Amino acid sequence: MKLLHHLPKPKMQAIVSFLDSKNDRTVRSLSKELEKTLGIHAPDPHFSFQSATEYNFAKLEARLHMFAKRSRRFRAHAGGLGLFTGFIPTLYIPVVRTPELSRLHLSLWRTISSMASGLSPHYKPESWVPHITLARDVIDERSLSKVIGRLCRK
Repeated sequence: MKLLHHLPKPKMQAIVSFLDSKNDRTVRSLSKELEKTLGIHAPDPHFSFQSATEYNFAKLEARLHMFAKRSRRFRAHAGGLGLFTGFIPTLYIPVVRTPELSRLHLSLWRTISSMASGLSPHYKPESWVPHITLARDVIDERSLSKVIGRLCRK
């Protein structure tokens, strides 16, 4: 018998928004500092709308294209630090969940969910916490205070 946190993680796919160039540079500079000083590598700056173990890409691409054509550009605001606790602690920058962003998320969720299997419950409209991940899987209890100490004044 294996402990749950030792089982191989299923590969997840996600529907995300990337940041504009200015904010991408800002988050990447924080990520580079974490990598240089603490050896922590962050994913490309983005925030996720939905995650699943598998999508039907043949149908998804056309549906996303139509969704994007009828959607307006939006502005999101982010700041501070947050931590998802548990077996896989995740340090992140919270994205403010405005009514506009919630409506966009709900509309997207309804548009594409039927093309996914293994949807992550963390991204359901009623429990979604928009965020930009800074570090995941690599934070242990000893390094967590160092990471937060490095970032708390940024």
